[in-house]
Amino acid sequence: MKRSTNLILGVPVDSFTMEETLQYIFHLVDTYASDHRPKLVATVNTDSIAGTMSFRLTEPRHPELLQVLRGADLVTAGDMPVVWLSRHLGPALKERVAAADLVPGLAREAALRGKSLYLLGGARDGAERAAAVLRKECLGLRIAGFGSPMVHVEGPNLVDALKRDGEAVEAVNASSPDVLLVAFGSPKQELFFERNRHRLKVPVTIGIGNTFDSVTGGMTRAPGWTRSSGLERLLHLAQGPRRLWKRSPLDLVKLGSQAWPSVALYQYARKVAPHDYLKRCRNKVTYKYMARGREQVLLMTLPGIVDAGAVPRLASLIPKRPSAHLVLDVSDVGFIDSAGLGLFLNVLNLWGRSRHEVLVIGVTPYARKVITRNRLSDLFAGRLHDTLDDALDRLDARAGKDEWSVEAHEDGPSTRLAFSGRLTPQGVSDAEIRAIASRAGGARCTLDLSGLSAISTPGIILLLKLRKALESLGRECSSSGAHGDVARMLKVTGTMKLI
Repeated sequence: MKRSTNLILGVPVDSFTMEETLQYIFHLVDTYASDHRPKLVATVNTDSIAGTMSFRLTEPRHPELLQVLRGADLVTAGDMPVVWLSRHLGPALKERVAAADLVPGLAREAALRGKSLYLLGGARDGAERAAAVLRKECLGLRIAGFGSPMVHVEGPNLVDALKRDGEAVEAVNASSPDVLLVAFGSPKQELFFERNRHRLKVPVTIGIGNTFDSVTGGMTRAPGWTRSSGLERLLHLAQGPRRLWKRSPLDLVKLGSQAWPSVALYQYARKVAPHDYLKRCRNKVTYKYMARGREQVLLMTLPGIVDAGAVPRLASLIPKRPSAHLVLDVSDVGFIDSAGLGLFLNVLNLWGRSRHEVLVIGVTPYARKVITRNRLSDLFAGRLHDTLDDALDRLDARAGKDEWSVEAHEDGPSTRLAFSGRLTPQGVSDAEIRAIASRAGGARCTLDLSGLSAISTPGIILLLKLRKALESLGRECSSSGAHGDVARMLKVTGTMKLI
């Protein structure tokens, strides 16, 4: 079974039915035996999409959460507004697949297949009570374990977050579950997975929000007709805390204001693009391999229409195991829908797991509008080039783009620790942090972040620990130069004044 991904406001959402979703999840479980790569399944709804994006087209509100969702192995539509929005950006999503419906079905299927579940999160003993209910309703279901740890994604408590996570991760790994259900809510559950991905030994992790409440009866499940009509949100508002009365309507308004530029462009292009001409004259896909030194480059020219109808054919022509740099020529493209954008994202994710690059040439004004209005500017940053020669010239310059470094610059009694690259480490030991701190010889130290292009939660934890280590050595510490996604991450995590 293959993914069918639509991109909605820069966030991927897979077009699966509930049954297809269950089948794909257990397919991901089975693939773990061969690739040993922990997989993430996310459920997104109006709240999570609105919380990920800002009102500015080119600036996400939460860059790290956006990257985690884009790299997820499966993303489902958690409420009807997401399904409704998909109908105005390309092919409609098949149906809504909410976590509250997914978990009971997953438990029944796991019992039939002899697979085990681990329940993590929820309020107080929520995971334990949910485990008891699922055991009772699904005879033969194996619950590998449960727990409700505290997880921090912002503020001063971040400095000890990895240590706290470690206790939960060790408990999960010791029980060897097939599927981990994480109920911390978004963005906690996604960020918990991402910062612990390298040490989790679970085939599939699924973020399920507050689903333990619905499993145990803490939140009444709405009738089927209200779920399909999108009115279930009203019931949740009535049962939930008073703050939801302000937040939920605001999220709907925010989502609508964020979506109108991409919807307007799609509907306009759908009416005015010469589809018959594009199909007749620009339907051919050409590709050729070229040598560049010791490297191979695959140049692929895309057809005039890149929509849901063209995606299967294009996907069949793209190598499943990247062995060369990929250059996509979009100069003939005159129409793109959300499914076509989903294909771009899947290609970027596939190549992102290799050492090879994906670059785009021949970008027309229409294509640039599609990228901007669908909030993909960050995804294509540094990848867009006018000609093939420009793209080839940039291949060498992009080497080592994911690495980070720090250099110490002495200026009398002051030391400037200059960071550069992408500060997205999987893990840095306390000994390494102390070694960096020891390079600051002056009485005052400045953490210069102007050279950073991106930062993750583990990167922020590194800086918090580094500042703590510097202060323990008697150094007066401050930071400067945070900009772009780095500044936005420090703001959303509440650590701007702590670093």
